[in-house]
Amino acid sequence: MTETESRVRPVGATQILRQVSSMRLRVGLCALSLWLSGCGAQGCTAPIGAPLPTQVPDELMLPAATQVRVSQHGFDVVADHIVQWMSLLFGSDADGDVVIDTTALLGSAPFKFAGGLSVFQGSAEARELILSLDLASLKVKLVEGSSPARVRLAIDHADIGVVEGVVAGSVTFLGLTSNAACHLLDGLDVGGPDQRLATLSAFIDLVLDVDGDGALAIGVEIIDPVLHEVGFRLGKDCKLPECSDQVFAEDPCGECVVCDAGELGSDAVVGLKGLLGPLMKDILTLVGNLLVDQVLAGLNGQPLDIEVPLDLRDLLAQASPVLAGLLGDGGPLIVRARPAPDAFRVHAGGLELRMDSAAFATARPCATRPGPDAPAIFATLVQGVVPALPDQMQTSTADGTTLAQPVDVGLLLSRAVLEEALWAAARSGALCLEVDAEALWELSGGRLLLSAAVVDLLLPGLRQLATPAAPVRIALVPDADPAGVPRIGISPGDSDGVRLDLALYGNRLRLEVATQGRWLTVLEARVDLEIGLHARIDAAGALQIDILEAAVPAVDVLRAPLFEANAIEKIVPAITSLAVSILLAQPIHFALDPAALLAGIGDLPLTARPIGLAVAGDEADWLVLGVALDDSSEAP
Repeated sequence: MTETESRVRPVGATQILRQVSSMRLRVGLCALSLWLSGCGAQGCTAPIGAPLPTQVPDELMLPAATQVRVSQHGFDVVADHIVQWMSLLFGSDADGDVVIDTTALLGSAPFKFAGGLSVFQGSAEARELILSLDLASLKVKLVEGSSPARVRLAIDHADIGVVEGVVAGSVTFLGLTSNAACHLLDGLDVGGPDQRLATLSAFIDLVLDVDGDGALAIGVEIIDPVLHEVGFRLGKDCKLPECSDQVFAEDPCGECVVCDAGELGSDAVVGLKGLLGPLMKDILTLVGNLLVDQVLAGLNGQPLDIEVPLDLRDLLAQASPVLAGLLGDGGPLIVRARPAPDAFRVHAGGLELRMDSAAFATARPCATRPGPDAPAIFATLVQGVVPALPDQMQTSTADGTTLAQPVDVGLLLSRAVLEEALWAAARSGALCLEVDAEALWELSGGRLLLSAAVVDLLLPGLRQLATPAAPVRIALVPDADPAGVPRIGISPGDSDGVRLDLALYGNRLRLEVATQGRWLTVLEARVDLEIGLHARIDAAGALQIDILEAAVPAVDVLRAPLFEANAIEKIVPAITSLAVSILLAQPIHFALDPAALLAGIGDLPLTARPIGLAVAGDEADWLVLGVALDDSSEAP
């Protein structure tokens, strides 16, 4: 370890972070989970810290079923603001160069020159160094094929200038040895537009990894800085302590005449390079660590096994309070994610975070046949090869047209984990529906009033049990038998977005009529449902879901004491299709809040905007949500 390396003290970094705490980026997997679930601050918890007991069985975890990918274009957008972030953190000069106060960062102890420095014999040191660094050339690059992933900040021929600095050491003057000191000054292109002390190239590698305990482990590696050229001058200042100590009676500043030296020997340049090289490595290491601390906001070193309970009724209430009121009072849907092996890697031009994922719910009385063998069933679900993130997506505009937009961040969900989530939702009881006459009236906009008299037209004999005005209720109870795994087909939408084909088998349908103060079941059947949905991101960045069609391919009448079975098998599909169509006749809008991703971004003008949904993969078995990062400073 060099003498300057021993100077990097976490205390200095902590003090700087406290000064800029309002800028911290509270970006992490918890924020991502909350954003994607849309649950905001209500009904959601995502504990991060000491590992907590999990409710989702390990056997349900599907390997690498959820992936977050950041494209090189996304890093390019962020890179445009890294210099601005560093200017806010460290300060900048009139030319926009980042100003680095080594005393504030590394402490007040002077930096030693090995073997002295030119006119200073034996030993020399530098103190009170304030340097400027021109980072206009800084680029953020992904190191293709790296695993653990490497995000590289590349600095190419950046100018280093001296804002302030003192060089001091021992000198011999008139046969006597004394101390002297000089100001350190730029020595390259003096008086020109590119006046500088040195020119630097370096790489700051952020290495993203997960340790053996499943905790986030991000390290900073500095590839040895290269000083392409160094040139300096010395400036005399008799007010410096070493120059005003009056060692020589005839000239109180006599020993500092060495500062007037003209050309300095090549050994001086070698000596300065020997000091600047390790010093810049220390500074860049500190910058990298501060960047990690800012972006992760304390998540580094924390376990990444995360569970998020979602209340489906609360979630749906954001889109349609009426529909939310029809859902059963089920338990929460629990989503769990943990790092997959080789969780972070750079592949196909993007940074990839791969997570083993699962959805689970405690079985509720409403759901039929929840099945204890779910882990064995879902562990066999086929999951295709993970596709690359699309470079562009078609996004809707306010005038109804579509526009190709670069994809900066993408969330990829496998069809397997979507089907597992659908099964868990059924198991939770949240999909148990009870649609009564009042709800149908409201959902149909006052066009349908379901009563005993109306149903009697389809099923003659109902009025024998109830008055013509008696209300009627349709109850739908999902089957949560994992052996009949709910199927979800994903395909491109006709114009934009995706089509989702849901197949739900073995659901119980009950037709009930109000009589003598209670609900009487007059029909019970087992029905299979096939529902076609269109999901898209609208111009406002919200998720919109529209019903395309609802079909009942199979009906099995279980109990119909008043009606002939043949008639029931013809009528039940019509009733079921009518009920499902009315339930989903109105578009459902879920607000996606990307601000959770960039919360606390402070003065950096970046916003995240959902732009589209797409299907990907050779087997069309991955759903992709694309997000664009925008420069809000350019907004009109």
